[in-house]
Amino acid sequence: MADQPKRVLYIYHKLQSGRRYTSFELKDMIAEDLDNTVSLRTIQRDLRILYESVPSISMFEEGTDVYWGTQREYRNPIGSIRIQSNELLSYYVLKAHLKVFQGTYIEDDLKELTEKIEDIAPSNIILEDALFWDQNIGQFDYTQYAPQIKAIINHIVEKNVLLVEYNTSGLGKINKLTVILRTIFTYNGFLYVIAYVPNHNTDIALTIQNIESMAVIEDLNIQVPPFSFKEWTKSRFGVYFGKPEFIRLLIKKEFNKFFENRKWHQTQETYLDSSGNLILEMRAPITIDLISWIMSWSYVIEVLKPKKLRKEIIKTINLMLFNYQDDGDDEDI
Repeated sequence: MADQPKRVLYIYHKLQSGRRYTSFELKDMIAEDLDNTVSLRTIQRDLRILYESVPSISMFEEGTDVYWGTQREYRNPIGSIRIQSNELLSYYVLKAHLKVFQGTYIEDDLKELTEKIEDIAPSNIILEDALFWDQNIGQFDYTQYAPQIKAIINHIVEKNVLLVEYNTSGLGKINKLTVILRTIFTYNGFLYVIAYVPNHNTDIALTIQNIESMAVIEDLNIQVPPFSFKEWTKSRFGVYFGKPEFIRLLIKKEFNKFFENRKWHQTQETYLDSSGNLILEMRAPITIDLISWIMSWSYVIEVLKPKKLRKEIIKTINLMLFNYQDDGDDEDI
């Protein structure tokens, strides 16, 4: 442990130079420059200390490699940064997000970053309450899952091989999976983590609150293929996976403004028909997420293709009508 401060300081100065390094490169450099031979896991722990303590240190993924470096705005004087309108808005959004961490264990580490952003984006253009207002109706409260989320972040950074116990759909059936966690994303009020399953050579989405336990498998070395979130979502609409099919939807022209310039799926294409209605085409799986999205727009959307999807919509409508059949009793329930 006596050499750790020297290593961490050495790594910090290397990253401040503006160059990016992998943990393998830093390991070799420390062995040569400091005459200190340590394991790759030790270097990863040192990087984790910097990552959690110094706001300027960031992790960058390029293909299958992970590089560590310093964010550009910390390497240049503030006055030399050219801020475009969308970039300035991003600063205000980031500042509003940072307020969420007040009173948490990383609050002190964020003070320097907050002060720098205040110089660039003074006053409150975006309030924290406005930022999160009605963002996801029915959003899940993850307050009590803070330790679990922190552990997941650590496992993603360190690329640990894990034995995960997963409560399938919260129904009590526990599945044991060997996985490597990729990234976290949010959808429809829930947090998910994408996990690579080497036994099936596939990536799946796990709901964070349904993860019962995670244990590191120390002696297992697995080659993990590159991952592209954009490619991964092509075979999904929302979270659920399925075989992509050609889908054509008609949006009534008086509602075009709610759909234009909005991204509903990676593969979508839009154009106007002869009557001015918006036609939206995409290749996506027919899943509960897709059906729920179409139904949420009521009479605004008509499914033109495929017939299978039209039948699923009709089936769903009939099930809804069944719930509201008149039983002859006019009294309020």
